[in-house]
Amino acid sequence: MFRKHFVFSNLTCVNWFPGHMAKGMRDLGRKLRFCDCIIEVHDARIPFSGRNPNLSALLSGRPKVLVLNKVDQADSSTTGEVLDTLTKKGEREVVFTNCKEQYHTSVEQVCVWDV
Repeated sequence: MFRKHFVFSNLTCVNWFPGHMAKGMRDLGRKLRFCDCIIEVHDARIPFSGRNPNLSALLSGRPKVLVLNKVDQADSSTTGEVLDTLTKKGEREVVFTNCKEQYHTSVEQVCVWDV
């Protein structure tokens, strides 16, 4: 039997964002100044929860392609819904790939798009 809710005590909130992650975000921000285009790769099995919401602010203002990899392991019945949701959230270029296949057609699309 699974719990339907979790009861939390009156403990103060713990900062879940460790210092090494904050340092990594600062370093990434400095390096992005030299990038003309971003290719953001994430797991297609967890297209929303697998993404860091703080990353969006760093990537704004540059052309970007969102590549959702491992589509062969994701639920294919939700691909359209995922794409619709991402489009509503402002993602213009989304590609679903399976990089196990070296010459997958979606990977070729990323290389030839004029972003």
